Amino acid sequence: MKRLCVYFFWDKDGIVDDYVPYMLENLKPFCSELCVVVNGDLTPESKPKLEKYADKFIQRENTGMDAWAYKEAIDSYGYEKLEEYDELLLTNFTFFGPIYPLNEMFDTMDKKECDFWGHYRWPIDHKMVVYHHIPSSFFAYRNSLLKSDAFKIYWKTLPYTPDYESSCRMHEQRQTPYYENLGFRGEDFIDNKDYEEYWDSCWPLRCAD
Repeated sequence: MKRLCVYFFWDKDGIVDDYVPYMLENLKPFCSELCVVVNGDLTPESKPKLEKYADKFIQRENTGMDAWAYKEAIDSYGYEKLEEYDELLLTNFTFFGPIYPLNEMFDTMDKKECDFWGHYRWPIDHKMVVYHHIPSSFFAYRNSLLKSDAFKIYWKTLPYTPDYESSCRMHEQRQTPYYENLGFRGEDFIDNKDYEEYWDSCWPLRCAD
């Protein structure tokens, strides 16, 4: 599979801890191209840790949170170029791993027929209606979605997200129902229903709009 991965990174002190290059080293074999996009500054010692794995490296002002970092990376390639890939993976620094080899996940998901997929889904209570969204920390778009007008419209019209709350509301919690309401099919590697008994400790999250 021809897969483009965009990996987003930010740290308030500009320090790249060792878990980040460990993730990139394990992720890179599954990517035809790896783009690293950084919000804000990096220490002189940290920047080479990311550049080592990056086929393309973007460093930008710390504005727009993860959503606009992804958007800038997407814009830098252009929609016509993105259509050449079988899959676009947007992921970031907010989780540790892998603990188990990534081939188990990628091999499983490569066999699934879908337009987009992620690690798992998370329940959101939105105006008394519960839906399950795929978090933006690991979100893969298949070619069927990359070449659609829906994908282009989504990113071209994405509102500016100045803070964490707006990034969650206007991007992370929005895109799964946005695509599924248009008839696109999403899948997840981990069935969240297997862990339903643990939801009560941290659910429901509420969407403001």
